[in-house]
Amino acid sequence: MTKGQNGMYEGFGEHLKAKMDAVNPNSVPSAVGIMWYSRENFDGFMSLFSDSDDLPSTYDDWLVKAEHAEKQVQSQGMKVVRVETDPETFRSWCNERGYSNIDTHARMGFGSFKAMERLGNDS
Repeated sequence: MTKGQNGMYEGFGEHLKAKMDAVNPNSVPSAVGIMWYSRENFDGFMSLFSDSDDLPSTYDDWLVKAEHAEKQVQSQGMKVVRVETDPETFRSWCNERGYSNIDTHARMGFGSFKAMERLGNDS
């Protein structure tokens, strides 16, 4: 899956593509939270995700795509908040909020929640 020639969405799932394509330019958020994995916890996260087959299979491949997506979001004038956590904390957060599948919806929800939380504390 790609968007245009730049491949911004490749490897990040149809949900992200649909969300970005449906954004009303007049209501673009000022910040986007992106879950950011470490090399050490990448495999632990991938084992949680019900849609891991749609994601890059190695940390290095994921990092290239994540950094590219980050630059694309920034080029649209939005701040990117790298949201770092560990697999167990993320799993607990998902369970507390009733995510039956830990997938792109859960990742985007967590990223948004943590970005708002962090930005609220920074202001």
